Amino acid sequence: MSSDEGDDMDRPTLRWEVVIGIGALIVLISLFADPLGLGRSPGFGRVQTVGVVVGALVTLAGGYLWWRQGLRRKVSP
Repeated sequence: MSSDEGDDMDRPTLRWEVVIGIGALIVLISLFADPLGLGRSPGFGRVQTVGVVVGALVTLAGGYLWWRQGLRRKVSP
């Protein structure tokens, strides 16, 4: 077994675009759950609030991955 430090193909990575897209989708579905027919009761419920918060956190995590990737590109030749 040989170890290539420069070979990133063996390590699965989660692309920041996918993470941001999933987070944004969670936020949108949570915000528009009632008009989409997904809400159980009228008004903005507790589950919708949790969905918006979780979606926002996932989106922020994707932004962090994007930021880290930019830093890595600046350091790498």
